[in-house]
Amino acid sequence: MKDISPILRSLGLAESDVTTYLNALQNGPSTVVDLAKRTGLSRQAVYLSIDAMTERSLMSSIQRGKKRYFTAEPPTKLLAHAKRQAQKVDEYIADLEKAIPQLELQVAGERPIVRLYEGKESVRVHLEEASKTRAKEIYEFSDLDALSAVSESKEREPLRKTIQERKHTIHGLYLEQNENAKKSHYDYLPKSVESFKSNIAVFGNTLVLTTLSGKMHAIAIEDKHLAESIKILIKFAKKGVK
Repeated sequence: MKDISPILRSLGLAESDVTTYLNALQNGPSTVVDLAKRTGLSRQAVYLSIDAMTERSLMSSIQRGKKRYFTAEPPTKLLAHAKRQAQKVDEYIADLEKAIPQLELQVAGERPIVRLYEGKESVRVHLEEASKTRAKEIYEFSDLDALSAVSESKEREPLRKTIQERKHTIHGLYLEQNENAKKSHYDYLPKSVESFKSNIAVFGNTLVLTTLSGKMHAIAIEDKHLAESIKILIKFAKKGVK
């Protein structure tokens, strides 16, 4: 028979609780003295374990004459206890997920949260940040020729659909040498501007800086003030090309 002690301990039961429960389960109704003798635990430890197990509805007691006998509840009660624990864990996880943004602010304090990425992942993080943002407005300064060279259109297609579905407003300024690829609702840099092979984007309070040549790197910075400053720069830059 498989040793289930590790499983019981994973449910939050102490070693003495597990020993007491299994002994009572195997031997039937027992006094504290009997349990102490068979388990090698002190009477005090047995009493504490019985209290803990009774609180979890895993042990109960009956009075016979002057003696009180303690018995283990059926294994199905263990399963019920495990399910209750699992439900609690699910609730804790849900609460923790909601609290993560607040916790991150507490950890970071006034310092920005900075993440660095390398290689192909650099382009992917840009697309992921754009896809998950809940901000209504996206700001972007990008070399589209360089972006197209390092990412396929099928990789960018889910992002395009997400932007359409969520009705994001994009404030973008782009470099695009291919006249046929230009879109009427975009603002473009003059043809005289040389390729700068990079992308700057702001999604809410997250600023993503991506290089689009060589090894490629991306830096994601979560900082409200930096994000706002880049938004202002892009707004004024757009006015300058009109």
